[in-house]
Amino acid sequence: TNQGWVLDGFPQTLPQLKLIAPEKESDADEEVEAEEEADEGEEETERPKPPADLTPESIIVVRMPDTQLKARVQSMSQPQVEATGMTAELLLKRMQAYAQAAAPEGPNNVLTHKALAQVEPLELAHDDASIETSLSRARIYLGRPRNYGPTAAEVAAKAERLEALRVEAEANAAKLEAERLAEE
Repeated sequence: TNQGWVLDGFPQTLPQLKLIAPEKESDADEEVEAEEEADEGEEETERPKPPADLTPESIIVVRMPDTQLKARVQSMSQPQVEATGMTAELLLKRMQAYAQAAAPEGPNNVLTHKALAQVEPLELAHDDASIETSLSRARIYLGRPRNYGPTAAEVAAKAERLEALRVEAEANAAKLEAERLAEE
């Protein structure tokens, strides 16, 4: 199975982070939660539990200067502005909200959450002059590529199965041809 994925802009909030990196609960927390569930009765349907810890091994944060963001919005055509709803005022509001949420000392900063304490993020500045440098840094940070495809043994076994199916199909075709010739 594939074990790698890219989350672009996710998680942005602590509840979203808890979906992929749930906090380890203490025994006391588990007891309180069990009592609350027992008190609720059967009225509430049981929510599926998130999969086991999916905490990422690597985090790359790409920062874009505010001036570039503003320039992108200003260069949008009127149909693009109408389709996205992105105006200069909305961009300013979003940039302020992001600055507040991403403040290193902020309680809602996903990157400083204890679930990600063991992961050292790679911070990249996005500007057109340094894209090759940023890509090189990311390659070094991520390490050698991993192959999540089939192993050589799995590929060989599949080839053997396909060959057996091909031989069987040829034998069936030859048998049908022989029967057809015998009927003539």
